[in-house]
Amino acid sequence: MEQVFSEMYRSGVIPVVTVFDAEKAVKLARALLRGGIGVLEIAMRNPEAADCIRAVRTRCPEIVVGAGTVLTFEQAEEAYRAGAMFGVAPGYDEEMVEWFRIRGIPFIPGTISSTDVQKGVRAGLSVMKFFPSEPHGGLRTIRYLAEPFKMVKFLPAGGVGFDNLEEYLTEPAVLACAGGFMARASHIENEEWDTVTLLCSRIRETVVKVRPTAMQMEDFNHMTRRK
Repeated sequence: MEQVFSEMYRSGVIPVVTVFDAEKAVKLARALLRGGIGVLEIAMRNPEAADCIRAVRTRCPEIVVGAGTVLTFEQAEEAYRAGAMFGVAPGYDEEMVEWFRIRGIPFIPGTISSTDVQKGVRAGLSVMKFFPSEPHGGLRTIRYLAEPFKMVKFLPAGGVGFDNLEEYLTEPAVLACAGGFMARASHIENEEWDTVTLLCSRIRETVVKVRPTAMQMEDFNHMTRRK
């Protein structure tokens, strides 16, 4: 669990993609790694998603790969059997949180209110998605939520891109930002791997510029460690 959150924090972004071909999924993962990004979220939006996760986990073990848009227990089971290292959902589902907890896999449910966040804290979560971020106030809302919930790190998604990435990453309450702006559907479909690597390198320049030191990183690891 610590490894997953640490890599998200180090990378600064979590590429969220929909991919239909396992071979392309592996090539994408390698392109991300060349650009300095060590995490990948494959959305469970199609029947091929689990095979793509399995292929990346087997053939590109250097990257932390997880399942996104997990809406049903069937999807969760498919992702688990494929070797997903974490799960993400757009909303908060108490039973799904418990399902992942029992299996010892990090799960990041979507939250948008203090009620959702408080449920997550009670369930033992230290990282939660904030979605959709920009339509619900973006950083301004995250900062309000971070005041009473100082033990929580947020994963904003929805409206985050190159134009506001630095501002988000400067906020201490933000673990990483999620989105597909560094690996769009057209990049994957046309196998524009050099472009993906270039965009990831650009992101890494921003991350290195604003992210804390190694000492602060150790403090972060301690804070997010499940009690």
